[in-house]
Amino acid sequence: MTASTLPAEKLLALPEQVAQWASDAGFQQCGISSTDAGNHEAYLSRWLEAGYHGRMNYMADHVDERGHMRAHPELLQP
Repeated sequence: MTASTLPAEKLLALPEQVAQWASDAGFQQCGISSTDAGNHEAYLSRWLEAGYHGRMNYMADHVDERGHMRAHPELLQP
């Protein structure tokens, strides 16, 4: 079942459930944010082009003509 097929009451309860799972796993804090990278995609691109990611090549993975998938997670998983 995807989030878009969940009933409204389950969607509304999801943030609380995620927070409980995080607490159960020992996390002190948990947050949920938007996937909108805003103007940070340009910063990420410049940071990667400058080589600041060093040997962490996974940071530069997943780039195509639509952009950097780290800035557009919907391109990785619809």
